[in-house]
Parts: sequence; C-alpha cells; structure tokens
Amino acid sequence: MERDSDHILGFAAFGVGAGEIMGCVQIAMLGRMPYTALLEAVLAHPTIPEGLVALFSTLPS
Repeated sequence: MERDSDHILGFAAFGVGAGEIMGCVQIAMLGRMPYTALLEAVLAHPTIPEGLVALFSTLPS
C-alpha cells in the first residue's frame, strides 16, 4: 500500500480462486482506488474475494 494515498501498489495470490481475487484487486489498481474501496465494497456472496475484507482489515490505519 502507498502510505499517503492507500493505493494498492502490488498484490500476489496463490491457490484456488487466486484469479478471482486478482481480478478484484486489478480493477482497484487500474482505477487508482484506495484499498479501503475494496474493504468497504459489497461483494457477491459467497466468493473468494470476500477474504479481501479480512486481509485489508489487518492494515494499520
């Protein structure tokens, strides 16, 4: 994450559903959206990208 803007600078995912997660993160990166946009997004249920909420919730504010 970029400290001043909270933009996602890079992301890696491995395993089942990694492509599904990468698609969500790639859209955020292309749109220069802060990670909080994914943290607060209502994602279709049940999908693997819902794990992004748990991941981004661990970042210091």
